[in-house]
Amino acid sequence: MRVCICVCISAGRGAWGVGVTCASKRVRVRPPAFAPFLPPLPQIDWFSASLLLVLWLLHGLVGYYEYLQSVWAAETLEISLSSTAMVKRDGKWITIDSKLIVPADLLKLSLGDRVPADCRIVAP
Repeated sequence: MRVCICVCISAGRGAWGVGVTCASKRVRVRPPAFAPFLPPLPQIDWFSASLLLVLWLLHGLVGYYEYLQSVWAAETLEISLSSTAMVKRDGKWITIDSKLIVPADLLKLSLGDRVPADCRIVAP
């Protein structure tokens, strides 16, 4: 015979107790010593529970959509603020990424341009 100890919870009366299950029979042994300190179990209102679940899932979907929007906005901002510089190479003015600037390059700066860190101003 297989004996399993389980917790018996009677939702109708809100009582807690420890029980023994033997061959599909549930026998209540005694309530635990801390039973007077436990609150009674509430009756489950399935409509309210399902409504809360739907609202919780909707909140998660909206949060995920807002997260995606912020990622897209950050990527767009990063692309629009990409660091480029006007450089004179081989006698021609070209626009390149500022990571590709070498010490021999001559940069053309205008109002509002960001200056790469390793530049030296040679003419006003």
